[in-house]
Amino acid sequence: MLQQSLDSGEAGAQADSRADGMIVNPYWRSVATINAYTTRNILVTKLFGLPGGGNNGLFWLNATNPNATTTLLPGDIYLVCRIDGNTLADADGIVTRAQNLAIPMATARLLFDSDGGTIDGTGNPPQLDSGADYTLSRNFLLADGRFPTANIVSDSAGNFTGFYIGPNLTYPSATNGPPLVLPNPILLLASFGSNHSGVNGNGSNAGTTYATSFNYLPGAVFNTIESYNGHAFGGIGGNILVPQQQAADAMAGPGGATFAACNAWEPFALSVADNEQICRNFFLET
Repeated sequence: MLQQSLDSGEAGAQADSRADGMIVNPYWRSVATINAYTTRNILVTKLFGLPGGGNNGLFWLNATNPNATTTLLPGDIYLVCRIDGNTLADADGIVTRAQNLAIPMATARLLFDSDGGTIDGTGNPPQLDSGADYTLSRNFLLADGRFPTANIVSDSAGNFTGFYIGPNLTYPSATNGPPLVLPNPILLLASFGSNHSGVNGNGSNAGTTYATSFNYLPGAVFNTIESYNGHAFGGIGGNILVPQQQAADAMAGPGGATFAACNAWEPFALSVADNEQICRNFFLET
């Protein structure tokens, strides 16, 4: 939102400027490409409203008239991404793996690994949260039918015995049983990661290394529900107070993931990226 001033009126109070809290993204869950929207009114100051109640200060609502020049529309924002990694070679590898993709639908695995918790979405508030993303994504993929049912791996078991890793690491120091192992190359890693109940307090370092254990296909996406999994880019390192798996490590090396939707700071569970939209746009072009 580089063309908008968000701090007008800021005086240190809750919700006295749009710099306080989040702004509802008009492109969220859109089925049209960004090129379908005009940029003609990108310089016009947009109008926003407060959601009311306890959500004031948490997020702002767009104006309701979709034809108004003062309404924030997808054409009024910039979509950005970052090519980065632990090393220049890692960044180059991301670009290389993203070229000339051919997805092996018959063999690629898509992993949705929760522990039965709800941090993937509850549907509240509906302006920011569409519901249980792992379930919605799995149901969408099953209904689409292009990936075999067995290749859509969905797990909601707790404890370390219900936590998925790949075949390239072992965790003998874990105190509550061996994890599940998915040896097949994966196209999507959607996991609670360090927020999975099985990782916490089990004596291993799985919470900061699990993603490096998988075999990734070219074009694979890392999208885990961890507040600081995008913290380490540029050599900064992870948040030492909240150790979590880093996307930079998941994308490292010649066999790493190709893309990550990650967070440098607390996003709150209700605003993490939806896997359903990632699957639609990255793998199925719907």
